[in-house]
Formats: sequence, structure tokens, C-alpha cells
Amino acid sequence: MRTLTLLLTFMLLTGCSVGNTQTLTVPKTILLSSVGEIETLPDMATFRANLNCLETNLLASKTCLEEKSNALSEQLKGFGIASKDILTTAVELNKKYRWDDGEQIFIGYESSTSIVVTVRSMDSLSMIYSKLMENENLNLGGLAYSHTDMDGLKNKAHADALVKAHALAEVLLAQMPETKKEIIRISNVAPEVSYPINDLQRNTMMSVESDMNMKGASADVAVNLGTLKVRALLYVEYRIQ
Repeated sequence: MRTLTLLLTFMLLTGCSVGNTQTLTVPKTILLSSVGEIETLPDMATFRANLNCLETNLLASKTCLEEKSNALSEQLKGFGIASKDILTTAVELNKKYRWDDGEQIFIGYESSTSIVVTVRSMDSLSMIYSKLMENENLNLGGLAYSHTDMDGLKNKAHADALVKAHALAEVLLAQMPETKKEIIRISNVAPEVSYPINDLQRNTMMSVESDMNMKGASADVAVNLGTLKVRALLYVEYRIQ
């Protein structure tokens, strides 16, 4: 799939008068956007485990939830999951009602908690998830894959984006009178132009960059069939001559 997009047409060589004696020469530049992509296997996963208790007595509901939470924690530790990878993110306590012939009837106190579990052994994930699914007290969800070295993978994706930008720049130069290029600027956000342009060029460029930002906003991390894809958007501006 082609992942490079030409953002700017060439900024033509022009001159503008400065006072009565000086002329500013504007060099030709091209600005490219490039999306680099690295594929790897995930080495960690996270999911949510939700527990709840419904009791007619407030203290009984709280005690029930505490017991279930402790039992779940011990079960997870038995799977080799460290305490730091068992994170309670929410605890709630609410009154529960039902409706009977238009009348609201109190059922009891419902306490609930949400725990985020991180599994760092992908070989054990299937077994752990299956065993927890057998627990009738648990509701599982939010399974997501990741990698322990996301910063390193992101750096590699940026490097891949730069290689692709160079390749496209060479293809473009082969179609133009210019033969040399020099990097002026590299950025992971849409940059302002390096040289003065007129209002028509400025409006056109801002429209294109806005469109590119919308396309790139969701192209960060995706999981497809067990493969973790890390993408990075890079803008590379060249001076050509």
C-alpha cells in the first residue's frame, strides 16, 4: 500500500523587492508526508475484570465484594501475575431497585469493582483468560495487545517513514530539472512553510495539511490478527536545486 503523500507542489523560484536595492530569492522546496510502519508480535496484553455483589445489607455487600476481590487477586497471582499488574480502577456502591406495577421496590445494595489485569506472558494468556471466564462472578472485556518497548518501535516506525520519504523525493526529482535535495526540516506535526508564500498558496497548503492531520490522527497503533502494527507520521521538507 502506498503510504506517502505529496503535500506541496513546488514553491516556484520568485523574487520580491526589499526596499529599492535588495531582492529576496525564494528557493524551491517540497514538503512530503510519510507514514512508517513496523509490524511485530505483541508481548503483553491487558483486559478488564468486573466484579459485583448484591446484598440487602450494606455491610454484607461491601464484605462480599472484598472477599471476591481478594479471591480474584490470589487467583491471578497463582497464574504468575505480579501485584503491580493487578490494578483496581473503580469501586462503586449503589442502591438497586426494581419496578413492580409502577412501584419502585428496593432490592439491595450493589457494590462493584473494575480491575485492569496486565499479562506479560503471551504463552499464558489463553489459559488465564479461559480460566477466568469459567468464574461466574466475573465479567471480562477490553482485551488489548501491546508491547513493552513501544517507544523503540515508534522510533523504528519514524525511521521507516524517513526512508520512504527519501525514496519518493528521488522519484519526484527524476521528473524535474532539479537533481539535488537537502533536508530543511523533519517534524511529526504538520509544519508551517519555511519561506514566504502568497495567500492563495497559503490557503491551499493549510487545507491539505488539515486533511492530512485528520487522516493521521487515528493511524497510531492497531492490532490485526495477532500482529501489532505501530505507525508513525513524519513530515520531511526538502530544498531542491
